[in-house]
Amino acid sequence: MIKNIPNFITCINLLFGCLGLMFLVQDQPVCAACCIWAAAVCDFFDGFAARAVKAESPMGKELDSLADVVSFGVLPAFIWFYYIIQSIQPGVSFTQIPDGLYISYIAFIMAICSAWRLAKFNIDTRQTDHFRGVPTPANALVWSAVPFISSESLFPWAQLWMNQPVFVLIFGLVMSILLVVDTPLIALKFKDWSWKSNKIKYSFLLLSVALLVSLQANGIFFVFATYLGASFLENKNKGL
Repeated sequence: MIKNIPNFITCINLLFGCLGLMFLVQDQPVCAACCIWAAAVCDFFDGFAARAVKAESPMGKELDSLADVVSFGVLPAFIWFYYIIQSIQPGVSFTQIPDGLYISYIAFIMAICSAWRLAKFNIDTRQTDHFRGVPTPANALVWSAVPFISSESLFPWAQLWMNQPVFVLIFGLVMSILLVVDTPLIALKFKDWSWKSNKIKYSFLLLSVALLVSLQANGIFFVFATYLGASFLENKNKGL
């Protein structure tokens, strides 16, 4: 029974992904964003639990990827889909999508790229101490900030951008490409805990905490930008 605890947590991750989709259909994007956060917590603790009870298994690995496809692939794709529609015709719900808004279907590219990213991660032996492409949970967390920025952002310019169709389309395409691009990015895995070996990672974590405490959900975009910057510095130091 104890050995199944990690898989149970993974299934809760999947459940939150499904709930997030339901909230979007009900025009509650903020609740959908909260489901991404809850799924991310589960995604962290299922691996932690698997190591704690020594229950790591091929089935757990596959189940984790399948859950992530929904929570961190399909759900953020539908958030993008939702805001493409909102930026073109504000106030339109999923049940009232006008005919002719075919451009919104471009959002499903993100779901495809997320599935590709997860499948690649499962077989790519290079991704032991760093990632290749943006991890799907990171992309999903970025999209979880969009409902907050679109409604009551601390930055009026950001709120304005998220209501511009061209920006929403380009931003989503760029994020989709970053999922599958073969560029090394930081993985928060530590071979030792010394400052000298991990100063970029520690600096990123400290700055991220400061951004999230001061800016709440609005800070997620800045955390992501910091993550890309820290990865660039790490690659430069390692000659990657």
